[in-house]
Amino acid sequence: MKSRVRREKLQNILNREKIDCAIYTLGANLQYLLNDQSLVYQRTGYSKMLKGEGYFSGLNLAEYLLVIPAQGEAFLISQPHHQASLEKYGLKIITSFISHFPYYFFQELKAQRIAIGMDAHDSLAQLFKDYDSSLEIIKGETLTDELRVIKDSEEIQLLKKAAAITDQVMAATIPLLIEGSIPVDVEAFIHKKGEALGATDVSFPAACIYTRPGHPSAQERIGYPKQMPLKGNTSIAFDFGFIIEGYCSDFGRSFYRGEPPQKVVDAYGALQKGQIRMLEEIKPFQHKLSDIDRLIRERVTDLGFGEQMLYGDTGICGHQIGIDVHEDPWLINSENDLLRPGMVFCVEPKIWFPGECYMRVEDMVLITETGAESLTVFDRNLYSLD
Repeated sequence: MKSRVRREKLQNILNREKIDCAIYTLGANLQYLLNDQSLVYQRTGYSKMLKGEGYFSGLNLAEYLLVIPAQGEAFLISQPHHQASLEKYGLKIITSFISHFPYYFFQELKAQRIAIGMDAHDSLAQLFKDYDSSLEIIKGETLTDELRVIKDSEEIQLLKKAAAITDQVMAATIPLLIEGSIPVDVEAFIHKKGEALGATDVSFPAACIYTRPGHPSAQERIGYPKQMPLKGNTSIAFDFGFIIEGYCSDFGRSFYRGEPPQKVVDAYGALQKGQIRMLEEIKPFQHKLSDIDRLIRERVTDLGFGEQMLYGDTGICGHQIGIDVHEDPWLINSENDLLRPGMVFCVEPKIWFPGECYMRVEDMVLITETGAESLTVFDRNLYSLD
């Protein structure tokens, strides 16, 4: 059973790190360790996206816990009203009210060094420390990162499905980009169209970014007013994604309403050519994570727009994706691990002309046995909407 294998691999990590057990509640790691894509939980742009920016400590209460000891069988501790819904996992279930979770935990397991995932971390840590102040509580969200970094065939199919729906939503959104349309309406349409196609949530709030030369907001890269009507000579950049059967998508394209200056047309072409070069040349076990930005940036620079491409200092141009929209490792020039088959990244190079135009391209990219495959395939040549 896949879920058992995943938990056993986590137990190997717990033993290696000399941690007595790990505790997870409703969140990405629970979905992964139970292999249940039907789990629904809060993962919005205001919570799960923060994983890539630092450790996010959840404040919500946990109504049931998955406990994975370093030795022995995993078990669940649950409020009584959740028991029936948890029986499908085939694990031992101990029922208790939340206030007595630690009591029944220690009736089952002797542990001193306990790792707790980010979801409800603060409330659980306090609950367990109130029971025994000598406990060592460790942040446990990232313990599964080395397991989740390589996607299996089932996960890849789910990510492909999420990517395909994202492409469909982009195509359906183009007709809305007429003079007078406002970003907030376009974003609402994106959400509703994704819902109609089977999304259970968004990976993060959709962004429809207008940059109109001469408008005060054009001095900030993403400082666009949500109520600013679309007029001629405006660049438009998108960033959105959906949750499909428990897995995320993340995608971006850019367009222009009006007659774009030739340098802007050429810059977008350079961005896409850089992306294509990376897709054609990247190889597993030969290239490092940091090479993804390098391959794109070299091509964009050769075409004359290297200075306008963002993040030249850090080389950041994306992140891994899966159950969470932002998963480790990130694509950054300090990451020297080799690319391996089964990794799925969002690669998102950007160009910024201050006061004039912001553009971005973002594709979900699967590392294969021989190279790379873009899971998002929306038209790379479409830019001017006139």
